[in-house]
Amino acid sequence: MVGSFVEIGADCEGGFAGRLGFRRMRSGRRRWSDAEKGRIVRESFEPGAVVNEVARRHGITPQQLTGWRREARQGRLVLIEEPEAEFVPLAIEDANSAASLTPMIAIAVGRVVVRACPSTPSTRIAEIAAALEARL
Repeated sequence: MVGSFVEIGADCEGGFAGRLGFRRMRSGRRRWSDAEKGRIVRESFEPGAVVNEVARRHGITPQQLTGWRREARQGRLVLIEEPEAEFVPLAIEDANSAASLTPMIAIAVGRVVVRACPSTPSTRIAEIAAALEARL
């Protein structure tokens, strides 16, 4: 198994910054952790979710996701429960000191800081925060 992760960059155009939770095998196949499978399957069971769309969003085939869903229904795969979102204190800087900088939203969790453009949808920021929380 190759020990590298795939890094994804972000920009102000709505991109996502993060690290995907799978390992690539020497054969080129990916190996997903049970926790990551559980999160994806739980997402596919949400009301209104479409298996094809969830699979495409996570870079897997619908058949693979259907197999994982079958495992979950048979009790062989545990669905991961996401904790409720929590609010954290917000620090606002003096507008004069940051006037020359592009405004950004910064989310800091431990040693990780994610910066997003102010135009980033709040749902996307919540997704990023949940992904960071899940990795801790």
